[in-house]
Amino acid sequence: MTNGHRRGHANREWQQTSIVAFISLSILLFAAKSVAQPQAMLEFHPRAVPLNRTMRVTLEVVWTGEADAFDIPHPDVSGLPEFEMVQQRVRATREGEENHVSHEIIMRPLKEGEYDLARIHLQFFGKDRDVATSIPLPKSMVTVVRPQFLGPVGKRVLGVGIAVAAGAAIVLILRSKRAARQREMEKLGTGDHARAELLHALESASPFLIEGEAARYLERLCELADSDELRPHIERREALEELAANVKFGGHTPSLDELNWAEKQVRAAIRKAFPEDAGQRGKA
Repeated sequence: MTNGHRRGHANREWQQTSIVAFISLSILLFAAKSVAQPQAMLEFHPRAVPLNRTMRVTLEVVWTGEADAFDIPHPDVSGLPEFEMVQQRVRATREGEENHVSHEIIMRPLKEGEYDLARIHLQFFGKDRDVATSIPLPKSMVTVVRPQFLGPVGKRVLGVGIAVAAGAAIVLILRSKRAARQREMEKLGTGDHARAELLHALESASPFLIEGEAARYLERLCELADSDELRPHIERREALEELAANVKFGGHTPSLDELNWAEKQVRAAIRKAFPEDAGQRGKA
């Protein structure tokens, strides 16, 4: 083989090697510039949510690369008709090369049962693309249980013993109410049966407080306030009904002041409907 042939063969080998190196470098550069598809994590609390309370769902989408590589719209919760969305907020952060988009959703259950939160539809749009791509979510089962009227704070208080004092206070309040009722009953004329029955109905609702059933207690007071005898005399019936609705359906835990206020509204209406003076005149 002549020297010219050798040089030509070497040139061809060098060209082939250069082409392979160029292709490899292009692939590496493309891979370096490309961004992995976003991944999603799902967290929620509590695992078992009462029907009259709310739960917090957090969806965090993470990807590495350019921050504007993807657009993450708000999650679609229409796949969970057993819940209603109360509030939603989004927060975007960047940690080094990682991008985080966190969607926090407050949801209220509408029906008891077990449900998979993976039915929430989460998707992303690539840069300069109009077609959305779904992001799979891990199976996440939540249990919706019957309504509870003693909140998590109250349960923790019971756990550390503070509720012993609260329970004692309620017992003392109930005893004072019974004593007051006894004094009022002694003042009544024998013919004042309507007043006596209403007072008895009012006091008979008190055990619901000891059982932690504030909603049933307020519901009983609303029934009394809406009776034919008391309806014309109750001053703030709408406020009383609103308090009862917030406790029963909104997850509100009433304070002792609120419960005392509700009881005073009904007791005042009884006094207006059947004044003590009328009873004394009847006895005279």
